[in-house]
Amino acid sequence: MRLLVPRSRAAARIAAAPLLAVCLACRLAVGLAVAASLAHVAAHAQTLRQLPASARLADFEMRQYPEILLNGKPARMSAGGQIRDAQNRIVMPAGIAGTHPVLYERDPAGQVSRIWILTADELKAAKARPQPK
Repeated sequence: MRLLVPRSRAAARIAAAPLLAVCLACRLAVGLAVAASLAHVAAHAQTLRQLPASARLADFEMRQYPEILLNGKPARMSAGGQIRDAQNRIVMPAGIAGTHPVLYERDPAGQVSRIWILTADELKAAKARPQPK
């Protein structure tokens, strides 16, 4: 079997031109896709979560589950209570360390049923709003 090899550099460039055009088009498409996804992530990161108006602001510290501290006072998580991190993901109590600014809600029995760990922007917004009694 005989391979077709261009005899001159000019002929080699002409033979490789379609391949280069496809390669450049692929790079451009991938670059545009990456840029679009980064723009979406940046726009999503700037939005604040819609948190309930009835939620109260506190400093939260996890103890031995279900025991917690809210503003330094002992409290108890309800069965099935949710803790959401700053990215709005549900987190397990064992994965939380330290003190965090949060908004929380209590159930009718007085136990804490939902906790949202706040971002810096959410904390500013929570401090600016009137706190429920």
